[in-house]
Amino acid sequence: MNFIKVLSIKLVLFCIVMFISGCSHKKAKDVTLEKYRSYNVLWDSPGMNELGSVPIGNGQIGANVWIQKNGELVLLLSHTDSWDEAGRLLKLGMVRVQAFPEEVSLNTPFKQELDIVNGQLLVRLGNDEKFTSLKVWIDANNPVIHIETQGSDASECEVNLDLWRKENRQGSGADLIPFSDMGTFKYFNPKLFADEIVPESSEMDDLIWFHRNAESIYPVTLKGQELGGYLEKNKDPLLNRTFGALISGENMKREKNKLKSVTAQKKHHVSITCLTKVTHTKEEWINDIKSLDKEIQAKDLSDAYEEHCGWWHSFWKRSSIFISGNKEAEAVTAGYIHQRYQLAASGRGTMPVKFNGGIFTVGQSEGSFDPDYRRWGGAYWFQNNRHLYWPMLASGDQDLIMPFFDMYKNALELAKYRTQTYYGHEGAFFPETQYFWGTYSNTCFYYQQEKPAEGELPKSASFPNPNNPYMKNYWDNGIELSAMMLDYFDYTQDSCFAKEYLVPVASEIMTFFDQHWERKDGKIQYYPTHAVETYWGARNPSTIIGGLRYVLPRLVNLSETLTTKKMREQWGRTLTELIELPFDTIDGVRRIAPAQEYGKASNQENPSLYPVFPYALYGVGQPELELARNTYLTRRIKSNKCWYQDAIHAANVGFAEDAQEDVVAHFTNGNESMRYPYFWKAENDWVPDYDNGGSASTALQQMLIKSVGEKIIITPAWPKDWNVEFKLHAPKNTTVTGVIRNGAVIELDVEPESRKKDIVLWNEN
Repeated sequence: MNFIKVLSIKLVLFCIVMFISGCSHKKAKDVTLEKYRSYNVLWDSPGMNELGSVPIGNGQIGANVWIQKNGELVLLLSHTDSWDEAGRLLKLGMVRVQAFPEEVSLNTPFKQELDIVNGQLLVRLGNDEKFTSLKVWIDANNPVIHIETQGSDASECEVNLDLWRKENRQGSGADLIPFSDMGTFKYFNPKLFADEIVPESSEMDDLIWFHRNAESIYPVTLKGQELGGYLEKNKDPLLNRTFGALISGENMKREKNKLKSVTAQKKHHVSITCLTKVTHTKEEWINDIKSLDKEIQAKDLSDAYEEHCGWWHSFWKRSSIFISGNKEAEAVTAGYIHQRYQLAASGRGTMPVKFNGGIFTVGQSEGSFDPDYRRWGGAYWFQNNRHLYWPMLASGDQDLIMPFFDMYKNALELAKYRTQTYYGHEGAFFPETQYFWGTYSNTCFYYQQEKPAEGELPKSASFPNPNNPYMKNYWDNGIELSAMMLDYFDYTQDSCFAKEYLVPVASEIMTFFDQHWERKDGKIQYYPTHAVETYWGARNPSTIIGGLRYVLPRLVNLSETLTTKKMREQWGRTLTELIELPFDTIDGVRRIAPAQEYGKASNQENPSLYPVFPYALYGVGQPELELARNTYLTRRIKSNKCWYQDAIHAANVGFAEDAQEDVVAHFTNGNESMRYPYFWKAENDWVPDYDNGGSASTALQQMLIKSVGEKIIITPAWPKDWNVEFKLHAPKNTTVTGVIRNGAVIELDVEPESRKKDIVLWNEN
């Protein structure tokens, strides 16, 4: 690649001869677990309620955990797959364990540690002579929560189940407020079912409860969106879905809806086995969870704990960023680490982590809502959720990305069916806001009839497009999904992934963008369409033109063993039929335009910067850096919170000070009402706001390293007053480990050896 000098900015290309020839330098040390241990969260007093909770999880099962002053350990349990009949992601329930024999007074020594290195919560009450210690961990390799207590004196233990979904009901109250699941209840008003507790019996000391979906919004949603014919092609993913848990304890007996220890002991062990499964009957689910629990209990507890810790140790050794220099540097390091911790604790299930709180919501941030409530409801929003997953490439957490890709791959057939049904051509598109099975969110579809006649279903006034003006002509996200999959393939070189995910999904998306719009003078006219949610009815927006100009050449260049001749010919032809990326001039400054034609702004994105990120056509290490910088400097919206991308764009155009300021703002944006400082403030979404931490994580990584073609650019936007030790991943299964002090790279190691020649040190004079 020919790098261009712009405005006296020099891109200094090093062959890194000193590294290859063994010139004097120290090999960068691998990260140690002790460094991560210093970012454990320590408290010396108990919490008041769920607002004082901390998150623990194994990637599928999660819990908000806190100790109350009365000595109770409280767990608000969650699961990544606990979808109810209305398509909402529910909690499993609340469990209270009387773990401490006495209340926690002001004079009682108290220590609580969220041990992120080992994925556990540790609590100790008392002094050396009289104490009770507690350990809570969710097995990284099995669907079970372990609660272990040990004391200087024998004590009793009691476990209580606390449920709030006690009666069948229709939607009301919080269900009907704007920006929630309002659309589902407004148009369809589904029945919500109560949880059930399995009655006690002389044959069973365990406590089992569950929620079972006796009905489902799936069929009425498909019919309401004119997709009823697809019901014959796919099973209802909600109907008969059953989720719950089984509590058992050593030396414990059940008394109604609680477990109590038979005798006082110095040690107690309580386990909570969790299961989500679609079964024909509730009895089948009950038998399944009993069998699962029996299998788990047969395993040696100490062996399971050692393997659990081993998973977390392996996870932390994948990558790292440790920054020093001032308090803000330490805060950014902690924020980055705890964002990654929470996604690891909640991102290994069959469903992606939801941007609006994931599985660690508590429902109390906006008034008296129960723990199931979250703003924006149960649907996934691509523009938000993508921010959780982009940084997983450089952090080496590719396994955590797969649930995100799985959701779209599994919805591909419905997307193709919808395209053919609505528009009569081939290809596929995914809605910006969709349920995990692939239909538009009912809240965002905007049906025409608020109260349809009896026996009728609501419909969109703008069918086949949704009536919602924000969603009506919004098609962009399929292009970015294709870009993410291309990057995943570049990083992993996994040909199976390319064959099973990348090519099937991207080819259908590209077909949609080839067939859906008319041509004029041999060029596709992308009109009407949106430039994300901001410019409605735009013509040839930069989000589409830039995205296709970024994705199509990469698809064409894939190995011919992965694609067909027909695909390559179509992609090549579509590329030739694109207009050039649109530009305009503001106050004499040339920049990337939001679109060839556009009207007033209706939201707060900066579509003109999408050719900088996520579509890396312009920026550091690429032609016309001044153009990219002008586009950034003249952007309409400036913000450094929530899903906003200023920090990412600043990093990509090499503005270190702006990027630094923005990542500090993101990673110190904790919710004031929450004691755990890394439950990010709701802003536009819900607590914890994971797209806030995700956007900042991507920016922080790209301040350190940026891949451009075969080159790996080091410190494209790194501030000189921050020192850092890091290990990050790059394409072609590459890891870069380094140390930067006072703006100078003093240690650098690149694996494999063959990639050292591709290192570029960015130096701006």
